[in-house]
Amino acid sequence: MTREELLKEYIIKQYGTLQGFCLESGIPKSTLSTVLQRGLGGASMDLIMKICGSLNIDIGKLHNGVIEKRKLSIYEVTPFELELLTSYREHPEFHTAIEKLLDIHKPLPKEMSNEENENEPEQ
Repeated sequence: MTREELLKEYIIKQYGTLQGFCLESGIPKSTLSTVLQRGLGGASMDLIMKICGSLNIDIGKLHNGVIEKRKLSIYEVTPFELELLTSYREHPEFHTAIEKLLDIHKPLPKEMSNEENENEPEQ
């Protein structure tokens, strides 16, 4: 199976249709169709990076004919995660419920955690 066939199959698996992916990623369907028909090698690097970024797949692995999820660093935030974080910050009234649902515990304020450390006996 070619890289283009793998990519097309992956897009359809993730989005249902090529059109769905194009709507979500902002890549014109005609552009994507051309890349899939003529090959990734003829496409611009910017376009390939946009396709891989939208699919969150490793560009180097795709070059070698493998589709693999790109490992995000802890400093990267996807557009969806940014939307979630923004919404969370805009609705402090839901913080307690969300934290309970996700079983997330806020760290103690810095001054409280320092006081606790000062009160602990030295070993």
